[in-house]
Amino acid sequence: MKSALTQALFFGACATTAIGLLACGEDSSTSPSGSGANSAGESISSSYQLLIDENSQTMKLSGQGDFENKCLVNNGVPQWGSVKKRSGEQLVQYKFVGDTLVLSWWDDEDDEFNNLAKMYVGGKAGSIYSTWTSIPCTYKLSSERTNCDDDDIEATEIISITSNSFSKTVTAQYIEETNRKFNYATSDYRYKLFAYLVTGKASYIPLPDYIFGKAVTIGDEYVKQNGNLVSYAELYANYPLSERISMGLHSTEELATFGGIVSTDLSATGETFTYGGISYTVSVLKAIDTDEHTSITVTIATNGITCTNIDESNRHITQDLCKSENMEYLQTDDDTDVNGNKYYYGYKYSQNNFSDFKACLNTILVPQPVVQ
Repeated sequence: MKSALTQALFFGACATTAIGLLACGEDSSTSPSGSGANSAGESISSSYQLLIDENSQTMKLSGQGDFENKCLVNNGVPQWGSVKKRSGEQLVQYKFVGDTLVLSWWDDEDDEFNNLAKMYVGGKAGSIYSTWTSIPCTYKLSSERTNCDDDDIEATEIISITSNSFSKTVTAQYIEETNRKFNYATSDYRYKLFAYLVTGKASYIPLPDYIFGKAVTIGDEYVKQNGNLVSYAELYANYPLSERISMGLHSTEELATFGGIVSTDLSATGETFTYGGISYTVSVLKAIDTDEHTSITVTIATNGITCTNIDESNRHITQDLCKSENMEYLQTDDDTDVNGNKYYYGYKYSQNNFSDFKACLNTILVPQPVVQ
């Protein structure tokens, strides 16, 4: 319940204004159902009747409340829906900083207006009756200071204010950072693949995201021993080859030599190599990795058979991902609505076919471990 102070602040000056509201097969591949990355998520709108007092620069809103779109999970079944996050009776204080509108919402728990206020542009300085768009800035009322952060955009709000109505549309913003660069030729993916062929250890079969990691060789680094500089390669020269490979003492090219792997057409997106008298082609068909979305597809093919290794994830769940067939790929959490009711929702999508890929790879690649 709002305090008596709040009621007096608002109603004491409002007498003049009235309320107005894959696995394995011939050229096979797999892909997730409904995968994709959006720079803008779904929008949701709300509208209120408005009682405004220009003298105290205060607005009282009356409506159904603010809702938030969620991938709600009930009894293991995901369904797109809305959750009420803010009451229909709200009190808002406004002010202008130059031509920027500043809105501070009443906090019932703290029994005061929020000290950090949202900022909006697009209207006319001094007149609240307009359409305003939020900016990634907050205004600290106690110190009258503005702080802006372009990386801190979770949603864009567009509000429209008339003499008797207040409407708001909120659109989630999923900002895609610059995609991480990759180079298959120097990647840890290629190193791990060759290490698998040379050692026969399935633990070396590379995960898709190894495409973005650069192979690191420490064999040429030196350590002081008995006052002399000795390379790590010399220091561990008598160790079994498999151990030296696990320690990163050899380059990818050295691994190829150990296993008799002959490479051709090596590039940033793949290569063709001959191993055990059979020609294989590695292709990076897709490699996207941003703050919001990962989508990687790598294939290894020979004799008309293609093994496809995929990794897909979305850091936010959009409506097209909120489907029953994606339930096993959804990570879930719980929260409460404005009335304290508990609900479950999916907040991240993640899947890969690594197990199937390994099984497929075992049918076309037969490691020939180097004995030492």
